[in-house]
Amino acid sequence: MEKVGRFLVEYPVPFPPEGRGRKGTALVECYKSGKRIIAVACSDPRVLEGEGVENYKGQSITNSFEHLAGFLLTHWKEQGITPDRVVWVEFWPDRDDLPQSYDLVEFKEIEETPWGYKVRKPRWRFLWKAEELGAPVDHAEVLQRIGEER
Repeated sequence: MEKVGRFLVEYPVPFPPEGRGRKGTALVECYKSGKRIIAVACSDPRVLEGEGVENYKGQSITNSFEHLAGFLLTHWKEQGITPDRVVWVEFWPDRDDLPQSYDLVEFKEIEETPWGYKVRKPRWRFLWKAEELGAPVDHAEVLQRIGEER
């Protein structure tokens, strides 16, 4: 499995009224597994590490995953990456009393519009907590397992 990118992505969050005009920020790491791209996303690491938490106005990755996915799919279209090739994973590192965890995120609706992709109806499927795999867990091990399942 080859790591093909690491991005700090700022994406629009159009939720009215509190989200309109705000942006979410996420760290996205992308890996290539055969013809598939596995996109692992987590909330802005500066927020997760406690820097500027009180100043962060964006939504968490869980509450805006469909907007992030639509934004990235629109950007990746120019590179020939289609929605059916992308496997979405939400990652949460250790925080407070919660262990590191991974969830597969699937979308019931993905629509291409003249303005880009609209992604709707996300569904999360819990994959693993670090304690189940033997902490600490690195992405490579988890991604290998995901690649084997898909």
